[in-house]
Amino acid sequence: MPSLDAPDEIKQRMLKLFYDKTGGDSNRTAAMWPIGQEMGLDKVHTQDVAMDLVAEGWLEIKTLSGAMGLTDEGLAQVRGQGPEVQPPPSLAELMEKIEAGLADAELKPSVQADLRIDLDALALMSRRSRPLPGVIPALLKAILGALEGSPGFPKDIPAALKEIAAQGS
Repeated sequence: MPSLDAPDEIKQRMLKLFYDKTGGDSNRTAAMWPIGQEMGLDKVHTQDVAMDLVAEGWLEIKTLSGAMGLTDEGLAQVRGQGPEVQPPPSLAELMEKIEAGLADAELKPSVQADLRIDLDALALMSRRSRPLPGVIPALLKAILGALEGSPGFPKDIPAALKEIAAQGS
């Protein structure tokens, strides 16, 4: 979940939405609440991500009701003149990677069986037209619990799982 250190992709998405809503004009403002809602974030997470962007120096608070504007540094970041951020793998890519590592994993049979069920449930839930709230993050958390520290899985999978879970996929 986004916090005082929201994943970079979420910050980049919010920054880009501020850019779009203001037309890339640092003299214009946009309200953070509708932007967060458009991203599928609740108010707490919206505020956390926006405050991360303020801390980065990319946004500035214009009003107490949530209007914010881009700084010159924020404009540079959106226009690709800031440090490049690599997006996390997609959920489908990550599931393929986990599936591929499952055969070589050194997991107890019960853990492997639970992991298989969680992966199947995740595949089904991700195909719903409207995934049920909280189900995908709960499944990602269960999968993460099974894989963390398990020999046989690439070390980047738990980090990627955490980042995707933080997006509220």
